[in-house]
Amino acid sequence: MTLALSFLVVAALAGSLPAQTLNEVVAVGYQQYVPSVVVPGQVVTLFVRSLNVQDADAGVLPLPTSLSGVKVRISIPGTPAGYPTFLPIFKIRSLDFCAQRLSVACPATQITVQIPTEPTCVPNGLPNACDFNVDIGTTLNVEVNGNPGQDFAVRLGSASPHILNYCDTVSGTPGGCWPMVTHTDGRGVNPYQAARPGEQLSVWVTGLGPTVPSVKTGDPAPSPAPAAVYKPNFVLSYGVPVPATDGGLGMLVFVPVEVAIAPSFAGLAPNYVGLYQINIRLPDTVPLQARTAAGTISTAQLGLSSSGQIIEQVEVYIRSEERRVGKEGRSR
Repeated sequence: MTLALSFLVVAALAGSLPAQTLNEVVAVGYQQYVPSVVVPGQVVTLFVRSLNVQDADAGVLPLPTSLSGVKVRISIPGTPAGYPTFLPIFKIRSLDFCAQRLSVACPATQITVQIPTEPTCVPNGLPNACDFNVDIGTTLNVEVNGNPGQDFAVRLGSASPHILNYCDTVSGTPGGCWPMVTHTDGRGVNPYQAARPGEQLSVWVTGLGPTVPSVKTGDPAPSPAPAAVYKPNFVLSYGVPVPATDGGLGMLVFVPVEVAIAPSFAGLAPNYVGLYQINIRLPDTVPLQARTAAGTISTAQLGLSSSGQIIEQVEVYIRSEERRVGKEGRSR
C-alpha cells in the first residue's frame, strides 16, 4: 500500500519572543492539531520564523540529520550515552501555508522531523525504571550553518496518538480534509468511497510511541512490522437524524455502538519512518435508528480511546443497510 506521507512533530505555542529572534520555533504540530506532548518515534513539523534556507527533501533512508545547512538539536537532561543529539529531517518547506490554521505568524518554514525512539534513561534494575509514562522536559533548537536559534520547550511523554488527515502537513497531499482511514486496497474512506458494515479498515496515525522490537531513530520500519506497546481501542458512534420541531433542518445526534472496537493490529508500517497502522473491523450491522435508505451513506464518528476516555474523534462514512419494509409499509 502506498501512502504519500511525511511526518511532523507539534507540541505547544511558544511564548512571546522578540520579533528579530533568529530561527524561532513558534509551534510544533500538524496544521490543525497540536498535541500536548511529543513521544518517542513521533513525526512532527516544526514551524520556524526568520529562517532563510532552501527547500529540501531527504530522499534517502535512513534519514539525514542535516538538510540545507539546517540541524535540529534535541536536549534532555541525563540521557544515556548514544542518545541522539540531532533529529532526522524528512523535508524543509518555506511557504505561507499556516494562515488561519495555527496562531503563528506567516510565512513560516516547516521542518518535518522525528523524535528519537531510543530510551531516555539507563535501567537500574527496578520495575518500570524507564517507564515511558514519565513526563520529561525537553528542548528543541534549530541551527543554521552552526548558528543556534531560540530554545523551544516541549514535553516528552508516553503516547500521544493523532489520526492523520489529508490536510495535515505530514500527509504531503493537501486537499479534502478526510481522515486517513482507508480500505484494504488503499482507497480513502470518504462520502464517495464509503465503508461497509463488517469491513476491515486501516487507521493511520503518528505518536503511538514505543514498539517491540524498537526501530532506530530515522530508520524505516522492517517487515514483519514491529507491534506498538500502546494499543488504543476505538468507539464508533452513528449519526441519528433528529427532525426539528419548528420545521427547521434538524440535527444529527451521535449514538455510540455499545461494544468497543479492539484493533487486530497496531504497529509501525513497514518501509515508513514513524508511521503507525491500526487495523480494525467495523461492526456487522448499522443500528436500526441510524439506517437510511438502501445505498445511502450513514455519517459516523470513529473515536480513538484510552482508559475509557476518547482522545480524538474523526468522521467516517458507512454505507447503510437496506431497510426492510413490511406489508403495512412500516420499517422493520
